Amino acid sequence: PVNLSSGQCVQCLTDTRSEHRMAGKPDPYAGIDFDEINEATALEVDEIKCLKNCFDLFDTKKQDFLSADDLDEILRAMGFRPSKEELMDILAEIDEDGSGEIEFAEFCQLCAKFL
Repeated sequence: PVNLSSGQCVQCLTDTRSEHRMAGKPDPYAGIDFDEINEATALEVDEIKCLKNCFDLFDTKKQDFLSADDLDEILRAMGFRPSKEELMDILAEIDEDGSGEIEFAEFCQLCAKFL
């Protein structure tokens, strides 16, 4: 558990604002602005961590973003069958920076609509 007000991980008492290691591995949640995502989505820290794990599973190329094709695959895995036009509308709605890529924070905003 992380104490967000102090920025310290209670379990390892390490500053979570800098990358730290747990059991010899890099922290998979380093660099995530939990406060910002929570403010935009009302998701709790444990939900954001779960979504990060899902995001990483779909980000098979380890690019730190998902493409429109990835979004189509995710929606279909969830039982949705969007047309190409619907997919582009969804992408345009969540792609805040207009990059054509879905970064993790944008992915959280999309998922928050379904949670």
